[in-house]
Amino acid sequence: MPSGGKRKGAGRKSEADKKSILKGLEPFKADWFKAVGDGLKDGNYNFCRLYAEYMFGKPTEHVDVTSNNEPFILKLNGTKSEAK
Repeated sequence: MPSGGKRKGAGRKSEADKKSILKGLEPFKADWFKAVGDGLKDGNYNFCRLYAEYMFGKPTEHVDVTSNNEPFILKLNGTKSEAK
């Protein structure tokens, strides 16, 4: 079993691959707009969301970090925590 190093198919896909996928989805754009309307009327829009993520990119996700009113101290390797 390999434990690292170069592997066929590993890594980030090239821009050409992404553009090829998007080009393949282009003929369905009109169908997508109709499906969005129909899906929203029916209350089932998961398939529309997936298509939109491929065509337009996934929206930025925001993460809310809370600490239950405790001081938030981020300690990095090799640094000293000053806050108490």
